[in-house]
Amino acid sequence: PIKSRYVLRLVFFLPVVLTPIVAGYLWRYLLTPNGTVNTFLESVGLGALQQNWLGDPDIVIYSVCAAIIWQGAGYSMVIYLAGLQAVPAELHEAAQLDGAGRWDRFRSVTLPAVRPVTSLVVLLSIITTGQIFTEPYLLTGGGPNGASMTPALLMYQKGIQQGQPDIAAAIGLILVLAVMTVSLIARRVTEGKN
Repeated sequence: PIKSRYVLRLVFFLPVVLTPIVAGYLWRYLLTPNGTVNTFLESVGLGALQQNWLGDPDIVIYSVCAAIIWQGAGYSMVIYLAGLQAVPAELHEAAQLDGAGRWDRFRSVTLPAVRPVTSLVVLLSIITTGQIFTEPYLLTGGGPNGASMTPALLMYQKGIQQGQPDIAAAIGLILVLAVMTVSLIARRVTEGKN
């Protein structure tokens, strides 16, 4: 065991505890043209890599995804950690006695043991992805030119801002059906069913 494991768990899980509003404003500050990311790149001699992270339609979706992944990755890590700790040590010991190397033990013991955890993480990620609203709303408002638009943000714009609740409801229904379909496919794949 790593001596700093509790500190590392805190560091990786801390973004999950932040409200999406705080995280959104934090990333907005970091990614502005004069923000921390571009300032850091300039200070280490990588000024050529500076970007308009939230204003360029070609890269804005990656910037928004980075903020979302940063905030949500700790949640998946905690679930995987619990799944890995539940793998019986006896299985690894038996495989090692049978001559299995590290890779073979990982492939034959660990992966099958965490398959239900993988299924859970994939399903939660798919469901969460269908609900992404706050980060694109705070960072870009869905822009530039709709490059960071999500279905939930589009529902909000149509239903609340533009007064078209029928279109917003249709988008919501399509989103629910799409999430259900993708979730069922992902569950079948991650659980190894044919």
